[in-house]
Amino acid sequence: MAMVDEAGQAKLTELQGLTGAEFDSAYVAANLEGHQQLLAIQEEYLSAGTNREHVNVTKLAKGMITEHIAHLEALQGALG
Repeated sequence: MAMVDEAGQAKLTELQGLTGAEFDSAYVAANLEGHQQLLAIQEEYLSAGTNREHVNVTKLAKGMITEHIAHLEALQGALG
């Protein structure tokens, strides 16, 4: 199993205690938060990155993360 930081472990523990619609909403919210954090990391690198290959990969990743955020926001809206 991958290493999980303290905040991630707390979120996992919270999710384990939920079921049904409560779980669904909390799961999507946690994924949205994680993707937003990841997007911020990509944007930070793009503002300072100097390696052209790394910058190109970061741009691709940013696009995928942005798409995932849009899907998660739509799902969150559908869940209410």
